Amino acid sequence: MLICDSQVHAPPVPGHTGVNGIEGAPLLDEMARADVDRAIVVPITNTAADDENSQSIDLAHRHPDRFRVMGLVRVAGASPLDDERLRALQDRPEVLGIRISCYREPNRSLLERDHLDWLWAAAERLNIAVMILASGNLDKVARLADRHPELRVVVDHLGLDPFAVFTDEASFLNALEPLLPLARRSNIAVKASGLPNAVDESWPFPTTHQPVRRVLDAFGPTRTFWGSDLTRLTCTYRECVAHFTDGLPFLEGAALELVMGRAICDWLHWA
Repeated sequence: MLICDSQVHAPPVPGHTGVNGIEGAPLLDEMARADVDRAIVVPITNTAADDENSQSIDLAHRHPDRFRVMGLVRVAGASPLDDERLRALQDRPEVLGIRISCYREPNRSLLERDHLDWLWAAAERLNIAVMILASGNLDKVARLADRHPELRVVVDHLGLDPFAVFTDEASFLNALEPLLPLARRSNIAVKASGLPNAVDESWPFPTTHQPVRRVLDAFGPTRTFWGSDLTRLTCTYRECVAHFTDGLPFLEGAALELVMGRAICDWLHWA
């Protein structure tokens, strides 16, 4: 079974506070111990660098069978991107698409005010997939998907606040309510990433089981992608993998293979 992690931050940014990345060598060691074959790299924002994607792209260039990159695009305080800036990323074989975080300001307000429509239009025109962190604004994700039906959109972390911790199954299921209607749009997929962080319990993280099943029932295994968000994990990488491969009795066979890696590679056109 091909296992492809839908989100890993790499490499780290020196002096960066909060969530950071992991160097290539220890990442490869972690992947070997956890039997992870591939990983989608999301670069860490680096305001001190002109090109915050270059180190991640270099990692993927050195290990093309293990890594691909979702490039970051600066949108705040800049005039709308022209196609050439997106094409520069698209032309790199290491890059599969772009990732936009609208969790904090100023990007959060840009999404809320529909000031990123030019970006979605350009990405759709160039057939560039988009991953988006948009906790609390999933109605805007529905809007952009409806307006750009050929745009492939991946919602990060089940659309949840990545720092939320749920103490019971009912509150977890309730938090998923804004996400589930998005499954009606065939151009929206979802990353089931970093879920051990969402509960204060050990493997097999039982509070997550019914929420995962609810998402799978809505999106299906072709549009639900396992992921670790490795540098934020509250458990081992092996436990995060085993959460899905061994801990969910309703997920098996072809569906398990899709969720664990085949589906995201197909969605992002990583052969």
